[in-house]
Amino acid sequence: MPFVALTLFMIGATIENSWLSSLLLSEGYPELFIRQMLLMNGLIVAICSWLCSFLTIRFGSKKIFIVASLALIVTTLATLYSMQQHLCLLLLVFYTLKGIVYPLFAYATLTLVIVTTAPYQLGKVTAYFWLAFNLGMTIVGPLLSSMLLKVIGISQLFYVATVIGVLGALLMMHVGKTSFQIKGKKSQKLLSEIRNGLLIYQKKPKLCLALGAKVINTIGQFGFVIMMPIIFQAQGRGLVKWGAVWSMTFIANTLAGVLFGHLSDKLGWKKTVMYVGGPLTGIACLLILWSLYLTQSMLFVFAAFVIFGVGLAGYGPLSALIPHMVSDNKAIGVSVLNMGTGLSSVVGPGLVILFFFSLGGIKTLLIFSMLYFLSSFLLVPID
Repeated sequence: MPFVALTLFMIGATIENSWLSSLLLSEGYPELFIRQMLLMNGLIVAICSWLCSFLTIRFGSKKIFIVASLALIVTTLATLYSMQQHLCLLLLVFYTLKGIVYPLFAYATLTLVIVTTAPYQLGKVTAYFWLAFNLGMTIVGPLLSSMLLKVIGISQLFYVATVIGVLGALLMMHVGKTSFQIKGKKSQKLLSEIRNGLLIYQKKPKLCLALGAKVINTIGQFGFVIMMPIIFQAQGRGLVKWGAVWSMTFIANTLAGVLFGHLSDKLGWKKTVMYVGGPLTGIACLLILWSLYLTQSMLFVFAAFVIFGVGLAGYGPLSALIPHMVSDNKAIGVSVLNMGTGLSSVVGPGLVILFFFSLGGIKTLLIFSMLYFLSSFLLVPID
């Protein structure tokens, strides 16, 4: 039930992710403004992701869930109002602030999962977390919005999303009381914990390597949603086909994520990421390049993106490996993990803005591929 609640909240908090930039562009918003808005939102996501584990341990999950719910209501309605009135400055402010919503809720849940789960089950349980996370953000949310937009307007869609998100939060607060029990006393020195979270990289330098791998993990997930719609439209494939490809990518990802979650507890977390995650995503980027630019077959495009989705699932065990590297303080371990995911939401779009609009899709995909292969080598020195 906690993971059902997470899925519902992610639907409500991120329902606009797959189409907001295209909508704003079609309504006359400058391309530079849209890029700045997405980058600012990603920056807040990164900061909030890193802080979330400390805040959850210090203040308790219920308060974090309440704050996330209130932030969802305020920022969603304010974003909608700003769009309706075409108020660029307000839209920039409130969509930037919307970046606190899903990290607070999702990574508070992840903190509880990791702190309360036995090490021998971490790979499996964190796989279910990412299953729920991706179901809400990349599968059910986009599919639901595409269906609802055929019968209701943008305003009504935002209202529906807000209600779904709040229902998810209420469900989480109800079931979380019995599903997650954190033993021990809460830290009474939040600033001290945050300071330790920064110093941990000096004490354990190999965490920087694991952090780098986690950042690379989802650069494609956050970057492709910007560049691929442009490529698909330019090639005459259309946004409908892109939506189908992206949904299929994460259907494959969720199925593979559960499989790798179970296998990694037996085969080893590091080995799964090194020999499955990095190589498969690196190869998949090359296959995506080949299928988009050198063939006319949508079948090959689907196949390449499915392989990419499976490769992303191979990184799932990082959610167990990184906290295990700081087993004496799991809150700090989770902060490293969350920082990696948060930074990826900035680095992925940043790479697209830096390279795609100047060098084109082929060279950008080559850069993504090299980074994914690099992520495997980053893990080699880790014990």
